[in-house]
This record gives sequence, structure tokens and C-alpha cells, in this order.
Amino acid sequence: MNTVVVTQKVLKNVFKTALVFIIFLQTLSMYLHLDFKIYSYAKINYMAGRINRTPGMQKRHSSSMRWDRNQKYRFNCTNMNKIQISEYNRGGGWSKIVDIGTFENQKVVIQRLSPSKKPKISQNRRLVLFMKNLLMRDQLNHPSIIKMLGYCLRHIKGEGHSNSSYYGDLSVVFEYGTELDLNALNLTIGERLNHAADLASLLSYLHNSPLGSLEDFDIKPAHFKMVNGKIKLIDLDFMKNVEPICFLSSSHKNFKPCPFNISCQELNDVEMRYTNCQTVPCEVGVCRGTNVKYNLQKINTIFFQVLLKPTFFPFALNFSLSRLLTQLNKTNIGVDALEKEIRSITLAYTNLSTH
Repeated sequence: MNTVVVTQKVLKNVFKTALVFIIFLQTLSMYLHLDFKIYSYAKINYMAGRINRTPGMQKRHSSSMRWDRNQKYRFNCTNMNKIQISEYNRGGGWSKIVDIGTFENQKVVIQRLSPSKKPKISQNRRLVLFMKNLLMRDQLNHPSIIKMLGYCLRHIKGEGHSNSSYYGDLSVVFEYGTELDLNALNLTIGERLNHAADLASLLSYLHNSPLGSLEDFDIKPAHFKMVNGKIKLIDLDFMKNVEPICFLSSSHKNFKPCPFNISCQELNDVEMRYTNCQTVPCEVGVCRGTNVKYNLQKINTIFFQVLLKPTFFPFALNFSLSRLLTQLNKTNIGVDALEKEIRSITLAYTNLSTH
């Protein structure tokens, strides 16, 4: 019995000594640039992304293990130059130029801050739009919003010298999507219902997003792409969470009714912070609910009226579809009710197909 106890104590002391020695070696390797093949140290190297560096970079930064640990995105400033560009200036907008490239046999889209193309849009305005699009993609996460794969910001125009000729080094990588034309697609009934369900889910997400109820006041067909069989929204730089203001009293000289027959509501505590009503009495209110109805109206015109057209469905579903489209045209259906109605029609179609 005594022998067993002694053995356990010895093993325990040996284990402690070994653990201290391993920690010592790890610390020593960080400061003396020694490459000990210890599992935990190798794991730190892998998580820090150092496996992709050149040997020279590994040697120079062998003790710098924190600067590139962010593994949220696949691309950053260290590997974006490995994308092989196949098509330059494929498209663009007010603030960006779009290139198409390939990385490990996968097509990707690269957006770069564009030089000034329209005199009316200043450099600062284009930078704001570009950065807003990037930050919105970073904060919003939904299957029907294009996926951002990474970004790199090294400098912007004018940094270091006001007369610099550099346009700026700011790029963002997204998943690749193809042009979308619903009328040209030969969709099955199941695909039509799936797309409608996805778009209804997107509307619900934008209404209940982490940033509040969002309105995309630049919704148009060109801002949607088909990605692996799914319709996705690709442009978020004109997204906002501010709803129209109104005046609570109809006798106010600037009184104007809210859109969509919405009643003017009092500001809540959060909304009050962004007005001068905290110190000066005022009659300002908010047209709460405008954002979601605007999105619903636009998505209905572009997609629902085409996807859910009754002539593409069995006669037994025509009444339900016509009633839903009428509600959408009048924008008198909520996003939760819309999702529920599409699920109900999908279930009815499944039962018809089965029997």
C-alpha cells in the first residue's frame, strides 16, 4: 500500500515538473525564435494563420502571435493578392469597382473603392458608402444576404499627403453570384415557393435586425444575384434604420400624413436621444412601421408578383395565391403573417402532390 502511495506522489511530481518545463520551453521559444515542435505551440501557430506565411515572414515574426488571429473571414491583407483576377471592371456603382477572380478553383467577387467617376459624388461620400456597405455586411447575417469573405484596408486617399495620387487601398471579397432574371428561369413550383419563403424570411430579418427595423431604399433587381440556387441581396450601402418623422398634431404647419396610412406615434426613449426634444418641447413623432412596408412593397413588385403568379400553380391553390397577392399589393399584411401564409400554401401544394 505504501509503495502505491509513494508511486502516485512520484508520478504527480514528475507531471508537474514536465508541465513547468513545457511552459518554460514555450516561453523560451517565443523570445529566442526557437522552433520547438510542441503540440500546443503548433496549434497557436495554426490558429494565428502563420502556416500561410513565407519562411522569411515566419522567421521575422516568430514571436508575434496576436496580430493575425482573426479567423472570422477567409481573406485579409495577407492573402488577398493570391486571388487571380480574370475580369477587371466587370461592374460597379457610386462607390465601387467590381472585379471577378478565382481562388483555389472558386470564383469570387472583389470590390474596390472606385476613383471619382461622377463629379457630384465627392471622395468622402464614396468612401462613406463603401465603408457603410462593408460594415452592414459585417453586422448582418442571413442566408439571403451575400456572404462577405474578407476585406483589406491599408490606407485611404489623402492619408499622409493631401495631394497624394493614390486612390486608396481598400478591397472587399464576396461570394460569386450570377445575374438574375426570374422571367428567363424555368422554375418548378417547389422552387418558386422556396424562393418566396426565403425572401419573406429576409423581410422578417430586416424588420427585426440587430440594428433595428431596416429599410433598403435602393432595392432593385440589379441588387440581387443567384448564388448556388438561392436569391441573395448584394448591396447594402443605402440601408438605414431611421423611419420618417411626423408631427403629432394635425394643426402643425408642417403636418404631413405618414405613408402607408400609418399613424404618427410618439418617440420612444431611444429615438428621443437623436432629437432636440430633450431640451426643447416639440411635437415630433415617428412613422413607425414605414421601413418594413417599404421593403415589402419593393420585394412584392420585383419578386412575389412573378414567383407566386397563380397561373403557374394548380387550380386548387389559385384562391389562396390571389388573396395573398392582393394583400401584398395593398401592403396590409405583416412579415410574420406573410411567412405563415407561404408555409400554408407550400403545405397545401405538398399534400396535392402526394395525393
